[in-house]
Amino acid sequence: MLKKSIITMGFCLGLIILIYGVWVFVAVQRTATITVDYKAKINEVAAAIPQDDRAWPLYREASIALRLDPEPNIYQIYDDPSFDEPTWPTHEGWSHYDSWIGSHQETIAIIRKASKMPGSGLVLGSVAEEDSEVFPNQYAEEQAGTETDDFLFSLMMPQLSHYRAMGRVLATDAKIAAHQGDASVCLEDIQTIFRMAKHVREHPVLISDLVSHSLMNLGIYTTSAILSHEPFLFDDESLKAIVRDLQSLKEVTDIRFDGERYLVLDLLQRMYTDDGNGDGSLIPIEASQSLMYLQTAANSYEEFSYMPALFAPIADIVHASRKELRDEYDSRLSVIESKKQYSLGELAAMKEPFPKYDDLGDSFIFNKNFLIDLLMPALDRVILQSMYTIGNIDGLLATIYAIESYQASGAWPTTLEGANVRDSWSGESLRIATGERHPIIYSVGANLEDDAGMYNRHAHVFGSDKGGDWIFWPPQE
Repeated sequence: MLKKSIITMGFCLGLIILIYGVWVFVAVQRTATITVDYKAKINEVAAAIPQDDRAWPLYREASIALRLDPEPNIYQIYDDPSFDEPTWPTHEGWSHYDSWIGSHQETIAIIRKASKMPGSGLVLGSVAEEDSEVFPNQYAEEQAGTETDDFLFSLMMPQLSHYRAMGRVLATDAKIAAHQGDASVCLEDIQTIFRMAKHVREHPVLISDLVSHSLMNLGIYTTSAILSHEPFLFDDESLKAIVRDLQSLKEVTDIRFDGERYLVLDLLQRMYTDDGNGDGSLIPIEASQSLMYLQTAANSYEEFSYMPALFAPIADIVHASRKELRDEYDSRLSVIESKKQYSLGELAAMKEPFPKYDDLGDSFIFNKNFLIDLLMPALDRVILQSMYTIGNIDGLLATIYAIESYQASGAWPTTLEGANVRDSWSGESLRIATGERHPIIYSVGANLEDDAGMYNRHAHVFGSDKGGDWIFWPPQE
């Protein structure tokens, strides 16, 4: 009897091992079907711009000039400076910026011209020879044959740092022009920053939108600083032009997740088979290599191993299928997208403004949605950046309203009701208080308490329990 039981158990174990082995063999034979070029989708808008309407050749020329003669760094010029980094032409150490801007007047003229063109037109991917001076490292890697992957995650966006450098040279020139009383040049520089912020959004990728917001906020901060030092620099028409630009910026503050969705879809088509109906099974080796690529941001495809295939049956049972994973991603993304309709105050009033997922700490083997968890956590709160930027736009609009009121009546307003902007935290009008050179314009901030314009650098931050207010004017250094 015992012998018979042992034989039966041995037969069952052998059958299980055989089935497992066949399962592993079948899994090894799985292949990916690449049906969509997501890099082309990222480049869709840029590629559609006619050659003669593309601003990138001009931006390229300006970027090369700024790369050869970069922005001064006080901490490199002085071993131990006894002063803070200067932010206005009257500050100690600013003379280095005067010299720098003097050498870049042609560069600034090129950037202004580029910003007025229909679009940038830079098609991302392999670096063209004419761009080798702008992107030398990436170009050298491609020439050495180390950058040949079509994986969307490998798509580089080195142009973004150059846009930020161009924004800074414009901001510096605007301050110098304001200090010299040249309102026309100052206005042109500010408007160029705002136009460039729109060009940056040409590729629907999260990092592009964030750099666009960085440029918008640079332009807003620069304008606020200029109006703090020179409140009456601009005439009525110039102020109205800035208001129109700010209203236009509000239309492009949305943080888009198209590029992030393309990344996930590209991963799915590389990590899963395609049954023709939107579903498929995990390809063990390709899935393992893709995850290594994501986690190390380095190409490790040459490190071939059959080890992941040994766990294919377990992965097939535990992990979500291609369709399940896509549905889960779409579901989570729709929840995040739905939060965009609320203000900061409305989100803060919610018991759970952003979703939490219980499996985030689980390992790859036991987490059904490991891939989604790897890519999604950073997306939920990034929509707050859009709300912060809109808050800054409204703060500058309120500032311009206050200046216009003073120019019309000779007195500063005591309320900002007429500015037609709301505090994104309280839902009420922004606040105005007496300041040293001019009024202080502010939001009550995350604690929803009016602290009479007392500044706290964390006051605007979602979830902050610090006191103080979110100050728009004068801008805080």
